[in-house]
Amino acid sequence: MFMLTETKIISEYSAILSGHNTSNTAVLSSLIFLLSGKDFADLETKDSKEIKEAKKNAVKAYINKECVCQSESEPSAHLILSHLALI
Repeated sequence: MFMLTETKIISEYSAILSGHNTSNTAVLSSLIFLLSGKDFADLETKDSKEIKEAKKNAVKAYINKECVCQSESEPSAHLILSHLALI
C-alpha cells in the first residue's frame, strides 16, 4: 500500500512512473514482478563470439564513416569561418 499526495494525483505525469526515463524500466520490471511473480533474469542472452565480432566491426565502420564525413566537411567550415572573419 502506498499513499499519494494531492499534488501527485493532479499531476500530468504518471503516479507510478518516476518521470525519469532511465528509471522507468526498473519501475515497470518491478511492477510486473509484483503482479505476476515472473522476473526477467532468465531472458538475458549472451552474444556468441561471431555476434560480438560483428558488433565490434559495425562500430568501427560507423566511426570510420563519421571520421571521413567530418574530415570532408572540415574544409568548408574553415572556408566559412575565414569569410566571416573578413566581414
